[in-house]
Amino acid sequence: MGAIAWIGSARRRVAALLVVQPAATWALFRADERFERLTGHPTPDTQNDLTPAEAARQIAGWDGTALAAYRQFAAPDVVFPLAAALLLAVIADRAIRFGSRFAGPRIPTRVAALLLVPAVADHAENVGFLLAAGSADPAAIRFAPAAKAVELAALAATAVLLPLLLLGTGVRWALARRRSV
Repeated sequence: MGAIAWIGSARRRVAALLVVQPAATWALFRADERFERLTGHPTPDTQNDLTPAEAARQIAGWDGTALAAYRQFAAPDVVFPLAAALLLAVIADRAIRFGSRFAGPRIPTRVAALLLVPAVADHAENVGFLLAAGSADPAAIRFAPAAKAVELAALAATAVLLPLLLLGTGVRWALARRRSV
């Protein structure tokens, strides 16, 4: 049994995700508001069209207080995407396992792990902005927006993959039920 199946196999673990994820979301939005009050800009993470040049300009204006505020944002931004991605991965894993009971192509349960890619990219983005704030290295400043682009692409893929898995499972279940009647 993989980690995703293990999390999804107990109601308490799933319930924990259902509590942790909104709590992390609340903390994330509060930290983002504080950062914006201090700097006049939302956190770079929430600016989907942020270019490396604009990121460099904004980061150059950060003082110690702004950097501390960004770190306070980055802490729940580790928990938020991971909890959300795990919840979606558990749903995908359960759909794959349920659908495997019926006729049709077998989908490896490892496919559910693909729904963790946006969280990994989000974490890379946070590290990139923290590195960029600590140095004037152009590579560090380019890294974070590139990680953001990967995150957005992975989120788009997730928005397609999960509904397809759920739809496929539903169709397989409906066809099996129709055959048994």
